[in-house]
Amino acid sequence: MSINMSLRHIILVLALIVSVPVYADFSTYSKNWPNDAATVNENVSKPPPVQEQASVVKPVPVCTRISENKRVYVKFGINANTTEIRNIRNQSYSPLANKPIVSDYANLNDYNWEVGVGTKIDPVRFELEYIHHRLVNYNPVPLVVGNFASLSSEVTNQSLLINIFYDFSQLQYVKPYVGALTGFVWNKARSILQGGGVGNGIAKNNSKFGTAWGFSIGMRVPFKDRWYGYLGYRYMGLSKVIWKDSTSTMKLQGQYVYKGFDLGVQVIL
Repeated sequence: MSINMSLRHIILVLALIVSVPVYADFSTYSKNWPNDAATVNENVSKPPPVQEQASVVKPVPVCTRISENKRVYVKFGINANTTEIRNIRNQSYSPLANKPIVSDYANLNDYNWEVGVGTKIDPVRFELEYIHHRLVNYNPVPLVVGNFASLSSEVTNQSLLINIFYDFSQLQYVKPYVGALTGFVWNKARSILQGGGVGNGIAKNNSKFGTAWGFSIGMRVPFKDRWYGYLGYRYMGLSKVIWKDSTSTMKLQGQYVYKGFDLGVQVIL
């Protein structure tokens, strides 16, 4: 009995001694863990870090305007205007001298065109402009009181103007301006006097060269990169008009006046 018990104790002790290194090989408490666990991976898998994408800011398109300062521009426009010939006076010779004129006024509501070239130096613009005005008819029947002579005539005007404008540039989308106008004019009158014992019905052309004066107010609106639209009002005195007939009997004189609106475009070269 004692021998059997001793034998069992010996077998149990041997079993414990053999099991210790085997258990140590698989224990997580080994000092070489986890380097000695070639087939075991107990690391916790993590998703790859999410990289934040930088927000892409699309550039806002900017309309880059070409500066008009010290650059040349050209313009083209149309005019809606009233052309008047005022204070027509009788300066005729006998037998029409000193007789009152039946009508001392003529006018025409019309459209015409203008072209010009200019430049800007800081807030001031300088322009050279050409304007052509169409026919103004002056056809009084009779011409003077106490005589049956009748006059048929047509007047044309051509003006070469020197304009000086001051631009108010504080506003971004609208550019108001004021201006002074001067220059040279050519007024041409084609006259036919007949009847009343004085007129022979033959046409006579008379030209009068003079100076112009006036003022203008308006505004310009920039668009695209080098274009401006403009709208303005102007008033001008365009010298005098002279009528004469082929017999040198009749002579009339009046004042040519222009007022109206102009609308057009300017482009920087």
